[in-house]
Amino acid sequence: MHKQLTFEQRHYINIARNNDKSMRTIAKDLNVSHCNGPINLDTFQATFFNSAIF
Repeated sequence: MHKQLTFEQRHYINIARNNDKSMRTIAKDLNVSHCNGPINLDTFQATFFNSAIF
């Protein structure tokens, strides 16, 4: 059953979406200068979100 999200839930979902966009941009930038090959985005995502303070 569909449940209406609260304003706070929508707010945090939007933050997460924006972080995801930023993270992908950062990962692309890092990949350009990364000598050891491409960065695993899943690993990078875990690191990125674990370091984010909400």
